[in-house]
Amino acid sequence: MSSARPRRASRAAALIGSTLALGLAGLAGASAAQAGSDSWPCGSVPGSVTCPGDRHTLTSVKAFGASGRSVNAGASWNGTEGQLYANWAWGTGTTCHGYGAGNLLYPVVKNPNSTSMTMSGLSTFGSGAASC
Repeated sequence: MSSARPRRASRAAALIGSTLALGLAGLAGASAAQAGSDSWPCGSVPGSVTCPGDRHTLTSVKAFGASGRSVNAGASWNGTEGQLYANWAWGTGTTCHGYGAGNLLYPVVKNPNSTSMTMSGLSTFGSGAASC
């Protein structure tokens, strides 16, 4: 009889540990999928240069620049233009590119002009986040 108690105790401990691990994994997944937004300043960006934000499961990327000047918004696998996901969205002063929210990407804004321009970006991410 005394040998049965340690087995039951170790099974109970294993079950509690497994349940706790699954619960924590579920919470981590839920918080990662929640809707949110992130903005980042780029300062004065030289012509044809990109400015990435933090990586998220993107829903949209918005670029803001000087009124009357072109801006680009997009997403990248690694934060550079060389690994662009899909295409650039083009606009004057402000533009936005929407995504299906399923890929972990870097939001990227670009100054497509030949001279410097002060820019900033805004991304939305996660389940239920507003798109463009």
